[in-house]
Amino acid sequence: SSSSLDAELSELVLNDGGIDATLRWLTAAREPSTAAFVPLIEAAVSCGDDDALLAAGGLMRKRGVRPDAALYTALILGRLRLGQTERALSACDKCLSDGVVPESRALTALVRALADASETEAAISLCRR
Repeated sequence: SSSSLDAELSELVLNDGGIDATLRWLTAAREPSTAAFVPLIEAAVSCGDDDALLAAGGLMRKRGVRPDAALYTALILGRLRLGQTERALSACDKCLSDGVVPESRALTALVRALADASETEAAISLCRR
């Protein structure tokens, strides 16, 4: 089941093999869910590993995994945590264009980051969507 795969993946990310092992696991998994990628994104952010974030995105596209609100939220918050406000905004734009609304905590954090970066118009534009 999807939840047992997600639990197995979380265990792998947190305790066994880290990011590289997790990418190998997701490549081999029959049907990884979007939730399976959230621990990978969080681990990549914790390590400051931008290459792993990009690899996760590429693998999701390759495997046909459609990101959901939780995954986009993790990505937006992760990009912000890495100080990548423009990339976070791009992820949010992609999320919204896919018809998915990220969690309010991601939107709030992004608006604050844009305002802090004196990107007032971008912050206002995001609020109006």
